[in-house]
Amino acid sequence: NVTADAAFSVSSLTQSAGTGTTTFSDTLDLASNFDFTGSALTLSGSGNTVGGTFEVTNAGVFTTSDSSDIVVSSTFVQNGGGSNTIGDDITATSISFATGVTLTSGTGSDEIVFTSGGGAGQDITFSQTLDNADDELVKFNAGASGDVTVTGAVGAFGTGDITIVNAANVLFGSTVSADDFIQTAGTGTTTITGAASLDIFNVTTTGNITAANAANDFTGLVSASNAGGTTIEL
Repeated sequence: NVTADAAFSVSSLTQSAGTGTTTFSDTLDLASNFDFTGSALTLSGSGNTVGGTFEVTNAGVFTTSDSSDIVVSSTFVQNGGGSNTIGDDITATSISFATGVTLTSGTGSDEIVFTSGGGAGQDITFSQTLDNADDELVKFNAGASGDVTVTGAVGAFGTGDITIVNAANVLFGSTVSADDFIQTAGTGTTTITGAASLDIFNVTTTGNITAANAANDFTGLVSASNAGGTTIEL
C-alpha cells in the first residue's frame, strides 16, 4: 500500500507496479505527468491539478471521492482492467475510460461534469458501461468539435439526468435508462442505438438525430431541433 495523508506537490509522479491500494487523502498538485500502474487508486482530496497527462492503469478500483475534482492540462486516460467509481468533476483536453464507470457522490441529484478541450479529437469516451449509485446527474461538455461516446449501456440512472452542453457527434451505443436526456448544442449527429427509457428527450444539434429502437419508452416531452434528418421511434 501507498498512502499520502498530506497535500502532495511534486513535479511528476510515476508508480510502476503495486498490489495494494494507493491513496491520496489530500490535494494532488503536479507540475507535469501522473502515471499510475497498480491495483487500486483512491483520490479523496479536493482541487487536484496535473500539469501534464493523467494515466491510470488500474487492476483494481479507481476511486475519486465526492470532493475530488481533477483538472488535467493534457489528456486523461484510464486504461486498466479494473472498474471506476467517480465522485466529482474531471476536466482535461480529452477524457477516456476503458472500463465501466459508476458515478458515486453519495448525494441524490448531485451533478458530475466531464469537460474536454473542445477541439477536434478532444473527445469524451466511455468504452463500457455508465451507471450511477445515488441518482447523480451527468453532464458532458466536449465543445463544438469534440465527440461524446458512451459505448456500453447507461443503466438505472433513476431520477438522474444526462446533459450534453455541446459536442460534435454524440453516440450512445447501447441502451439508455435515465430521467431526462437533454442536449443544448451540437455541430454533428446525435444517435442512441439501443432502447431509450426516458422521460424527456430534448436534443438541439445541426446534424441527424436518431433514436430509432422499437423498444424506446418516452413518457414526457420529445423534441428535436436540427437542420438534418430526424428518426425517433416513439
